[in-house]
Amino acid sequence: MTDTEFSAAQLGILARDPVPAGSSVDGQIQRSEILGRAQFWVNHKVTYTQSASAPDPRGRRYRRDCSGLVSMAWHLSSSRTTYTFASWSGKIRLSSLHDLRPGDALLRSEHIELFVKWKNKANHAAGAYVYSFNHTGETVENPTAPTNQGRIGFDTWSELSTYTPIRYRKAVNAPRPTLLAARSAGSAGSPPPNSDGSLVREPDGGINLIVGGVPFELEPAEYAALGSPQVRDIPADTLEDMPELMRDGTIVATGDGTRFLIAGNAKYRLTPADWDALGKPSSVTVPARLVDVLDVVPIDDTFLRDAATHTVWQILGAAKYPLTQAEYTSLGSPAHVDVPAGFLDAVASRTPVGSYFLRDPLSAIVYQVVAGAEHPLSAAEYAALGQPDVIDAPLGFVMTLGPVPREHTYLTRNSDGEIFEVRDGTRRALTADEAAALGEVDCPTVADGFLDAIPNA
Repeated sequence: MTDTEFSAAQLGILARDPVPAGSSVDGQIQRSEILGRAQFWVNHKVTYTQSASAPDPRGRRYRRDCSGLVSMAWHLSSSRTTYTFASWSGKIRLSSLHDLRPGDALLRSEHIELFVKWKNKANHAAGAYVYSFNHTGETVENPTAPTNQGRIGFDTWSELSTYTPIRYRKAVNAPRPTLLAARSAGSAGSPPPNSDGSLVREPDGGINLIVGGVPFELEPAEYAALGSPQVRDIPADTLEDMPELMRDGTIVATGDGTRFLIAGNAKYRLTPADWDALGKPSSVTVPARLVDVLDVVPIDDTFLRDAATHTVWQILGAAKYPLTQAEYTSLGSPAHVDVPAGFLDAVASRTPVGSYFLRDPLSAIVYQVVAGAEHPLSAAEYAALGQPDVIDAPLGFVMTLGPVPREHTYLTRNSDGEIFEVRDGTRRALTADEAAALGEVDCPTVADGFLDAIPNA
């Protein structure tokens, strides 16, 4: 074993089947399962090609390339591409490589790979172990054994620095009740480690600022810029089970005094008038780096209320929908955050992008939504698609969509894997050669009835 080759047991993953189970398609998934699913392709010696697919542990097929590997490991409904991962609202962008956790991903132009573990947790500059799919005919680069071309899944710090770190927002840690109970008790007279503005230090020396309930690791210069305030030492792994997303309604301020409102992992710059209208809430001073990585459009299923009109809007697929009081009640009156109208103006579209499964809470009918089109699924169609995770949305939102997706959308028929292109409002089946030549193109799998509703070319 070399210094870049660890056993699966040392890395906390399974070297052999069975893969840890529990997730549903597009649903919440534990980090151990993400790594186990990636290892599944290693164990089965899947080789790289963009013109074929391979099954996951349950038989669902994914494209055999880098983005297909990550899509499979995250148990998504279809193989995304590096391009669509970049714009996908199902991920969050991390503020620093230092924030990476097992099962997160590293993204750059035309490549994505899965983060496993730091070589030295106390010295991230020593590099990290990854799952990576790179070369035609090669098996998956991984931390446990060389590929059929002799490579190990390992990146140096300089290699890591060419990537943007991202996280699947439904990735979670395995619960550890005993540890959580101990943390809840805390030390007498000490604030809990998730208190906003707290500064805590883990045994490896990393200092974290708590913002909106989320730990944010500071660079030494950033800590100094805050005035090198007192920190509290905490046990190892104390921060592992803290939330992934900042609490909606968190207010942060950068060094120049600019305030931002955070909701749905998105930022909105508050004017002095906005801040006054919100009641002058308190804020946490943060490095500008934390704000820079946030989007301007909230993630899916965020609820924003216009502070002036009190209309509640649901955000889905970078689109917004105004809820009636009856619709809001039908969704269970979910928690919302009051925002200035300008925050809502940043969400310009009324038509969602991407692929979703939406459920009308009144009828319980599940609709498959792809590229601005909708199709009501029968129970059999929903089961055949793997019973993917759903988002509750009112029928009024669904009815703003039509039956035909946007131009030049590619769709994969669930029953036989045949690929179709949508053009001029019609569907056309690709030849085998055309499908093989697509390479890394997003081709979401849809119910047969979805395609049947689109006129044939």
